[in-house]
Amino acid sequence: MFSFFNSLNPSLPQHRDPKEILSDASSCLEDGDYKGALNFFDELCKLPVLSALPFLSRATCKLQLEMYESAIEDCDKVLAFLNTDIDENIAEGCTTLHSAALLRQATAYKKIGNSEKAVSCMVRRDAIEAKFVERKKKSSSKQTTGLDVDNFTSSEEKDKLIAEQMRERGNRLYKKLDYKGALSEYRNALNLDMYNEKLHSNACLCLIQLDDLVMAKRHAHQCVDIQPNWAKGSYLLGKIAFLEKDYKTAEKNFKRSLELDPSNKIVKEAFNDLKNEMKKKSRSTSGQLTNRKTRKVVSETNSDPSNSVETDSDQNSSDYDNDKNKPITFKQYVKESLRSIDKGWVFEASGEALASFSGILITWAVVSFIK
Repeated sequence: MFSFFNSLNPSLPQHRDPKEILSDASSCLEDGDYKGALNFFDELCKLPVLSALPFLSRATCKLQLEMYESAIEDCDKVLAFLNTDIDENIAEGCTTLHSAALLRQATAYKKIGNSEKAVSCMVRRDAIEAKFVERKKKSSSKQTTGLDVDNFTSSEEKDKLIAEQMRERGNRLYKKLDYKGALSEYRNALNLDMYNEKLHSNACLCLIQLDDLVMAKRHAHQCVDIQPNWAKGSYLLGKIAFLEKDYKTAEKNFKRSLELDPSNKIVKEAFNDLKNEMKKKSRSTSGQLTNRKTRKVVSETNSDPSNSVETDSDQNSSDYDNDKNKPITFKQYVKESLRSIDKGWVFEASGEALASFSGILITWAVVSFIK
């Protein structure tokens, strides 16, 4: 098909048949030639009709060639496509496109030593797989029993229903300001439905009220990992950072939350509070610097009152020398007067003083002798 369109318009760049490229890549993979396969997957990724699978395959080659940072970038490109079911033979243990990409991304992060990111990818991947299994069970049960999915309740669905009842009880306790009781309900519910972002969010809010920001942050991260496009996860991370006075991190997360939900009033108010606090901090910092400078000048003046005056006069002496009409200080006047004294006059005056002194001594000696 590509060759047909290219023949109609010779000015278009020439592309090989994707099946032919894929065949060449497969041959390289069979021989263990990941570098050769990478070149062919590069060719596939440059085709005008894009698909997620070439990027996923290219990421696999890059993992084998220890190109971890680049593999992570390719996985991000896969995650930008809509998630679809895939054959399990494509990626063992993965049933969806995003699940396979996250598994590779987790491997790459682990290799470069970023265990936190690796765990985050695996949490998100496990959540996707859990939802896929649940959906598959519903579909198969409807086909075998003929029951409507909404009226059918499996053991897993029962757990979710119980977890939801616990969440509602926790909400009532939270409104009564019983944060410990609410937290206990949310945690029990998470034991039954661990990939429920709302439960993690509510647990996080309780922990913030109980001033346990370390555990609160873990639940906030779980919200983001399980549901990256949910504005509340980023908001919670921003709120925690704000309480920790980490204003840069708070600003980044509030901005992310507003990107996901621009009309959210709660996030907007929190962001405005952050801006006001940052302004206060900026004014406080500048005020402290001014006070330090003032204290320094005062301390120097008290220790030696002449220091600041001498510094000023020394800095401006050249200006005074260049402009005779400007007034000079007494100290400068003395210096200039001393410079203008003739050295010969000094020697002459010294001789006269010496002669006078000698005369006084002779007179004193004569008077003493007469007596």
